[in-house]
Amino acid sequence: MFILILKETSLLSILYSLFSALASCNQQTKPPVRVALILKQTFLLSILYSLLSVFVSCNQQTKTPEQYPPFEEMVKPGDSLFLGGNFAGAVREYRKVIQAYPDSVSAYRSLTRSYLGIGMFDASRGILDKTEFGDDTLSTLSKYRRYAIWSIFKGDTTTLRKYTDSLLRYAFHTYPRPYLNAAFNEVFLKDYESAMAHLERYTVYGVPEHPPINMGFLYMKQGDTAAARVIFSEAESRLTQVLLETPADPDALFELAEIYTMKGDTAVAMEYLKRALKTGWGNEWWIYHIISDESVPDPVFQPLRQHPQFERIRDSLYKQRQLMKAEVMTE
Repeated sequence: MFILILKETSLLSILYSLFSALASCNQQTKPPVRVALILKQTFLLSILYSLLSVFVSCNQQTKTPEQYPPFEEMVKPGDSLFLGGNFAGAVREYRKVIQAYPDSVSAYRSLTRSYLGIGMFDASRGILDKTEFGDDTLSTLSKYRRYAIWSIFKGDTTTLRKYTDSLLRYAFHTYPRPYLNAAFNEVFLKDYESAMAHLERYTVYGVPEHPPINMGFLYMKQGDTAAARVIFSEAESRLTQVLLETPADPDALFELAEIYTMKGDTAVAMEYLKRALKTGWGNEWWIYHIISDESVPDPVFQPLRQHPQFERIRDSLYKQRQLMKAEVMTE
């Protein structure tokens, strides 16, 4: 506020001097200098207009960053709404946070996810670059992953291919993570051979604790059911142990639904999916690409698309998300 007062005092002094100069000009009425005076007055008036605009702008700044609540306090309402699946409310709250803290990467990331959760692709695309402020390798890779995810939601396979190839340019035996990301994308692009090649490199160089479940799906596509069963069996044992300790773990329930869908047992898959819904799976932002026909179809869940119960779940969740989208669009 003290700085604003100083600014206003300085501007008022300049304005007073300019008005005095204009008054002095108007008293000079000799014809030979009339044109020069008009030009001089026009120039001075343009300066006055600019300074008045700055003066008004200063008065409109009613809050300085120091006057906003702390970031941790401001972000809590949005986070609560986001976790509860109220993405329309989350959008409103995160917009407030960004207005107060325009350099907050985490706020932009949360807002992007909220937009994607209700199918607002253009809005999310407009702020994707603000989810990473660094230009180092890890920040670049993170940006590529976010663009790839956006393209899946949007249904844009051309952009998905572009950023999948971009990820692979940074994949090395000493840093194999991009192979895993690229393999995930290749499944959506239905290039199963490339997806398997990327996962094989990842498992060799990355030495993961458990083989990725998608590897079982790819073995099934290759017709190697024995190799697929090994991966599925190991994953089922591990996830069952998780559920024994935390029966309402939505991630474990969803992964078991995935496994049984890959195995072709849609009846059991649906049972796990319905259990996952009861534990909050339907509130996750990322399920939009599963319930939406706009997005790139997920080949893993293709067998469930004709299941009557799955169709009812999809329709119900999609309608909820569209209502949230309409709420945001009308604000």
